[in-house]
Amino acid sequence: MSLASLFVNREHRYTWRMKATIDIPDDLYRKLSARSEEQGRPVDAVAVELLQRGLDQGMEETDTSPRVGAIEHMLRLAHEFAQHAPPGPTATEILEADRNRLE
Repeated sequence: MSLASLFVNREHRYTWRMKATIDIPDDLYRKLSARSEEQGRPVDAVAVELLQRGLDQGMEETDTSPRVGAIEHMLRLAHEFAQHAPPGPTATEILEADRNRLE
């Protein structure tokens, strides 16, 4: 296997590992240990999977925030424009009246 294939093949995504020491609360470690026993997997493997899932979920949540902000901005602009609209029926009201005419 070439070094270049390690970067392309997602199967080997975690080939290189970094050792890290972290302090976690005892009750959290007990939960982690219990889950690892349930799954018959090492504690570190379960911890890495849970960390990855949490980070992926965090990324999904952050990805939507710019879109939500843009939609809220567009709604504020639409409300502002509606206040300065000329008098008379709106386009929606005209379309609705036309639909009702056909019934």
